[in-house]
Amino acid sequence: MDWEVSTESLEDNIAGDSLEDHIAQVMARQTSNDMDDLLINGDTTSGNALLKAQDGYVKLGKASGTTHDGLGVNISRAVYDAILRKMPNKYMQRRNELRYFSGPGIVQDTIYTLMNPNSATEATAGAPSPGSTMGDRLYNNPGGPNGGPGSTGLSPFGIPLIEVPLLPEDVAGSYDSPSGVHGYIILTFPNNHIVGIQREITVYREFKPKKDTIEYTQYNRVAQNIENAEAYVIAQDVKIRA
Repeated sequence: MDWEVSTESLEDNIAGDSLEDHIAQVMARQTSNDMDDLLINGDTTSGNALLKAQDGYVKLGKASGTTHDGLGVNISRAVYDAILRKMPNKYMQRRNELRYFSGPGIVQDTIYTLMNPNSATEATAGAPSPGSTMGDRLYNNPGGPNGGPGSTGLSPFGIPLIEVPLLPEDVAGSYDSPSGVHGYIILTFPNNHIVGIQREITVYREFKPKKDTIEYTQYNRVAQNIENAEAYVIAQDVKIRA
């Protein structure tokens, strides 16, 4: 990754010399976002310059883990149940360590299905939980911030659901005659996602007199893998409610 700041920008900007530090902070946040995107959505066959660097967890999980085909069904208890039943029983001894991971759309759809059942929720979001008002409580109160990053306050079948904003939710269905957009749900242990940092992030700063700019170049080397594919279940084609 590289970027540059012109001397004129530093002279004319209201922030003055502080602009350089501000841009560095912005680029640090962008580096974090890009790293997450690569680790999750990397695909060596992609035309995207970033994502083609290596395969991410979605592609690795579909290739070596257990895949559940959602077949274009909206989220419901039945979907979480089907995913959980594909996890080998020997890993249920550590049930309290398992986590569901999904994007924000599926999290919101899950809350929607848990609201007081009526014909509208049943028609648009799968079978609601009979008599549940959990969704109403989460809708009316801050139910999410009760744990670590990504905590949603939801625990289908006692397993916490973690929100991962960069899990894709604009995927075309792979079943016959697909419609709408779809997302993924992953069930595994958090430490089953392995990240190796071979080279720490290094940023070089160099002034280029001919261009009258300060040029920054950033390098790092990372790789990721799934430690135990047998304990990895990924659901695809889970339809996002329109």
